Amino acid sequence: MRIRRFLITALALALLGGQAVAATPSVAATVSAPTTPLKVVGLHEEGLNIKVSLPSGVKAYEVQASTRSDYSGVKAVRKVSESNYVSGLTNNTEYHLRYRLLKKVNNSEVAGGWSKSVTARTNATFPAVFSSVSAKSYRDAVTVSWVRHPKKTNDVQGYKVLIANNAGMDKGLRTFTLSKTAASKKITGLNSRDGQIKYVRVKAVNGSKVRTSEAALVRPSAPAPTKGQQLTFATQNILCVTCKAKNGVNTPSIAKRIPMLLATVKQQKPGVLMLNEADNTKAGAKKGRLTPFFSGLSAQGYAMDRAIEANGASGKSNRVAYKKSLFKLVKNGTFAIYGKKSYAAWALLESKTTHERFYAVAAHMPPSASAADKVRSAKLISDTMKKLSKATKGKPVVILGGDMNVSQNSAPVSNPHTVFMDRAWTDMMSAPKRYMAEYPTYNGLAKTITPTWGRIDYLYSWGTGGPLTYRNVITVKNGKITSKHGSDHNMVVATTRLKK
Repeated sequence: MRIRRFLITALALALLGGQAVAATPSVAATVSAPTTPLKVVGLHEEGLNIKVSLPSGVKAYEVQASTRSDYSGVKAVRKVSESNYVSGLTNNTEYHLRYRLLKKVNNSEVAGGWSKSVTARTNATFPAVFSSVSAKSYRDAVTVSWVRHPKKTNDVQGYKVLIANNAGMDKGLRTFTLSKTAASKKITGLNSRDGQIKYVRVKAVNGSKVRTSEAALVRPSAPAPTKGQQLTFATQNILCVTCKAKNGVNTPSIAKRIPMLLATVKQQKPGVLMLNEADNTKAGAKKGRLTPFFSGLSAQGYAMDRAIEANGASGKSNRVAYKKSLFKLVKNGTFAIYGKKSYAAWALLESKTTHERFYAVAAHMPPSASAADKVRSAKLISDTMKKLSKATKGKPVVILGGDMNVSQNSAPVSNPHTVFMDRAWTDMMSAPKRYMAEYPTYNGLAKTITPTWGRIDYLYSWGTGGPLTYRNVITVKNGKITSKHGSDHNMVVATTRLKK
């Protein structure tokens, strides 16, 4: 009988690959299942510290750690110390754990029943480095891409893509949760007529551990119009009598600026040009110092919305110039936008080829105006043009240009811009094709400039459907403006069509 019992035990050990054998009916009663489960006393990224209580006479036990509650396919690991470490686990993963006692019976080590299970999650590893976060713009959409770490895949549960209107990532924030195998995300429905720069970030997530990328910048474009006569229009602050060119070198006099201004107009050939600070202001004994500029425009085939003063300022320094070969003037006027200190000029123009009508508006919000004043001015411009547009044949079309002295990136200076966006105007910088668009449109002449992601000169449209191109008319080399300008402001020029 003793020989037979030994053969059965040996056969069982052989079949189980050397693992401890579950107790046979004759010895089961001698090895009871633990009455208390093991305790997890320490969490690590690839293992757990455990503690058990061994009854008298028991020197060893076996532990199982499994991601499955049925422990299917998991080998038991033999331990001999009450405080021990379970290794070889995956980080940030929930495990089921149990143990059973091992006891010598008749010179053989047999196992009792399993304890109740407990669960514990290993600590998360900080996600591996991912690189090359980039963003590509489309019309009303962007695609964000990144490169995952080629080897460390177990330390990332998934990715999050964030897109917002500001670097602080709290304005217009949208968040998208993606799987651990993702490497790109196309974000649609951005309504990009506002010309707003978008800030995108990618986060690799592993439990509570998060690795965040630097912000990538992208400017999705608004849908371009497809109907109507193509129109090129521009804006520029001509005189900027209050502007002081900080760090400027050899700031040219107005006499030297005028040829530069005229050369820029000749190069860009806008069909309509909105001018700020363009009254014929006197300068000491000199009378009508902008007369050569207006004469030069006339020589290039431009007409003005109203007559030029012979000398002195009228207080209404905004003007609309238009190509006589392309358009004819139907009506014109001015209206106050900032108390009685600043005026907008408007001209109702008609195409000589398609007979389409549209309004061109030149507006200037002085830097001295408060944020509230500028908001009221933006609302007044929008409301006034909505009323005037009733006289326009077909759907109302308005183009607006000027030195707005606002930013589109941060409140409250962005609030006037937001007024136009909320009222369905389109910022021309949302064009799919942009040139030198990221430089500010106030450059201090010879001042070395750095992109500020802001601007103060704007082109808007209402009713055209969107822009085709946008250009900040400057030339930059190694961070310096190398082109000459006739003002502290650059010309900003865009193309659109007169119908949606």
